[in-house]
Amino acid sequence: MTTFTQDMALTQYVEAGGIRFAYRRLGVPERLPLVFFQHFMGTLDDYDPALSDAFAADREVILFNNAGVASSSGTVPGTIEAMARDAITFIDALGLTTIDVVGHSMGGLVAQEVTLARAELVRRLVLAGTGPRGGEGVGALPAWVAELFTRKYQRQEDMWLPILFAPTETSQAAGRAYIERIVARPDRDAPVSDQSIAAQRAALAAYGAAKDPSYAHLKGLELPVLVVNGSDDIVIPTINSYILQQFLPNAELILYPDANHGAHFQYPELFVRHARIFLDDKPARTARTSPANEHGGTQCRLPAPARSRPGKSPQPPSRPAKLPKKDFLHILRTVGVPEETIKATDEQLHDPIDLERDAVFLVTHGWGRDELINRMGGSP
Repeated sequence: MTTFTQDMALTQYVEAGGIRFAYRRLGVPERLPLVFFQHFMGTLDDYDPALSDAFAADREVILFNNAGVASSSGTVPGTIEAMARDAITFIDALGLTTIDVVGHSMGGLVAQEVTLARAELVRRLVLAGTGPRGGEGVGALPAWVAELFTRKYQRQEDMWLPILFAPTETSQAAGRAYIERIVARPDRDAPVSDQSIAAQRAALAAYGAAKDPSYAHLKGLELPVLVVNGSDDIVIPTINSYILQQFLPNAELILYPDANHGAHFQYPELFVRHARIFLDDKPARTARTSPANEHGGTQCRLPAPARSRPGKSPQPPSRPAKLPKKDFLHILRTVGVPEETIKATDEQLHDPIDLERDAVFLVTHGWGRDELINRMGGSP
């Protein structure tokens, strides 16, 4: 029975489709495997042992480099869809027929495409710090954020501190703890190549440019999805997490406070607890047992009135959500609130939006206060 920790798991290789894929396997193989999909410029060494080791206590965990990344052979393709095909080739080579998936950032994009291509393969999907195809700012980093990925450090892993963590003292302290975890393994993976970085960057840009305001492709992801992010993601803006929750047929959203693109690395114990509840399909939660409210984070549900979901059970109540004003206005536009209504009442809104405090405004666009509280997952 496999019981390795991430730092002790052997780097193994499997050949398929002309590619020699590098991977590490740990945990208890009797249960459904949990496969992690990596972020932009990430390698086997950038997976967080605090997450993989915790999940591996009672299930199998598989970490891998996709084609052309670090110690895997081949070249990185220039589209997210092609990366998904390579990932499917790897999963098939291991003989896996059903998996759960955690996808972070670019890995979350690839995981969505894997699920769209092979719906029967993925049972449950966790998306962290990611967004939909054609999402807001996906693959179009502001210049100051793009520059962060080019900086050189004496210990290069320190590059992730400003990229994955908020600039606050508490978040940076969590970031330094994450860096110490990922550098602990003595035998290191190969670095990412210039070809890998350029191809990944091109794939992200193309994926973000494929605009469809209806996000129709998300309807094909009918499996349960947990969307997780930080309150201010500078790489794939947090608004994309709201969009995923809005347009996916069966999704939950948890946001962690004072957090950036690597919120699950900042709150590893909390993320594992929340993800386990989701992956293990625990009984329906009440206001007192909702993971986002019991242990921190914000759980937000705001289905649009015009997009009813037949047969979907009512969502459990939770505390009224507070959202940044700009994100709330974006959601209103996304679900079809007339622009003139938003503009006419914009000045009446506080920042952040508070459901109780701003109820007078909220009823002006056609939703009753009690209905709106229910739709946002709140309770009066």
